Amino acid sequence: IDPIRSRTAAQADEHVAPLPGTDAALALGLMHMVLQEGAEDHEYLETFTVGWEAFRERVLEFTPRRTAQETGVAEEEIIRLGRRIAGSRPTAIRVSQGIQRHAGGGTALRALACLPAVTGDWRRPGGGLLYSTDGYFGGNREALYRDDLLSRPVRSLSMTRLAEGLLETDDPPVEALIVYGANPLASSPDQNRIRQGLAREDLFTVVMDHFQTDTADYADIVLPATMQPEHLDVHDGYGHLYITWNEPAVAPPGECLSTTETFRRLARAMKLTEPALYASDEELAGELLDSRHPSLAGITVDTLRDRGWARLSYPKGHVPFANGFPTRSGKLEFLSEAAQADGFDAVAGYVPATETNDTRLAQSFPFVLLS
Repeated sequence: IDPIRSRTAAQADEHVAPLPGTDAALALGLMHMVLQEGAEDHEYLETFTVGWEAFRERVLEFTPRRTAQETGVAEEEIIRLGRRIAGSRPTAIRVSQGIQRHAGGGTALRALACLPAVTGDWRRPGGGLLYSTDGYFGGNREALYRDDLLSRPVRSLSMTRLAEGLLETDDPPVEALIVYGANPLASSPDQNRIRQGLAREDLFTVVMDHFQTDTADYADIVLPATMQPEHLDVHDGYGHLYITWNEPAVAPPGECLSTTETFRRLARAMKLTEPALYASDEELAGELLDSRHPSLAGITVDTLRDRGWARLSYPKGHVPFANGFPTRSGKLEFLSEAAQADGFDAVAGYVPATETNDTRLAQSFPFVLLS
């Protein structure tokens, strides 16, 4: 299911191409077909969900005809796919990056997460929804954050509101900015104001990167950073349950340094005495893997380095949400008081993307850029 005929779509048995930003409407239409087929899992809905009746009323609004009007997908295609989902147990949904990057995107993910609850697939091995597996890695991240070293609250800037942070005057102004692993001038919202902030004469900017990026164009100093084959690292998964040991394959060229080595040298130049600031990459890896989390049972720096990879210590057939969810109720919340408190609709549903909605702007610019 993708507006673009990607390489994955080209190899699929079936490619459904909804209009950009209409994924939630399509999900609701497919759930409508599950109800029409009488395939909802009543036992699961009663035991593991909250607000089913309210959500059910919303699902019933999305007939195949209305769903086709919203999504641009043919009515018969919606009916056929809906019936297939109704009759297939389990159904796995893999959601990737991009689906949420529009107004109503968070709502779309929420609606999609409701589908396996209607069919009961959240409790079946291989069923449910996957966005990222990063949360399954139980590394001791706190050992690397070392928030305990802060002697006072530290001001923080939001990456998505960087323009505000660089231009606002309510707080003391930001006088120095170090950018690494990011290119905010190209990837963060409010580009023109970010450029205005980076262009401030009184802002000292350092960029650590491989290339002369848009952000680096505004840097006072650009520090060449190592690439993946040139430094030691530990990688967890984004869509699988493995971690890998990244051994340097070649020496860094020229003056390139890893991010960790740059900060070690910076600490030395500032004559800081905290030992944690000088931990080697091997020591940092050891601290990360020194965890009581069951996912790392039997995995150490030595075993990981020796083999190069390890599967996280989850049993085969692991079903993470078989007995509930990390919500206030412990259940999947079709109706969520927490969402309502944050200013969203309490009941999961569909919020049309402003980029494609029937607005004056959308009428003037009737195309959506998909990267």
